[in-house]
Amino acid sequence: SAVNMVTPLIVGAAIAGAAFVGRGAFRGFQHLRDTGTLAQMASVFGRDTSIRGFEAKMTRAEAFQILGIAKGTSPDKIKEAHKKILIANHPDRNGSAYIAVKINEAKEHISSGKD
Repeated sequence: SAVNMVTPLIVGAAIAGAAFVGRGAFRGFQHLRDTGTLAQMASVFGRDTSIRGFEAKMTRAEAFQILGIAKGTSPDKIKEAHKKILIANHPDRNGSAYIAVKINEAKEHISSGKD
């Protein structure tokens, strides 16, 4: 009957589709491994403590990390780094208001000289 002939076609198409998706996933995995992206992803999901949420009370070390600058950076470079990261994360440009507040807090914390 017609049903008995269609069923093997559907099963065969499903197996071919699964093989096609599996092949693409395998090639994607190989590409990530070869480019080093897989190691970067592992550090995000693994035990890398450099990527985490904000501290309850901001420290100078966290403020420097947020702005992406080192201790001893000149005031002009601090201002430049603050402006660059704030523009990239500004709420008017679909950034987060919370992140913008933290960026401003980091600049104020560094500029104040307090710990």
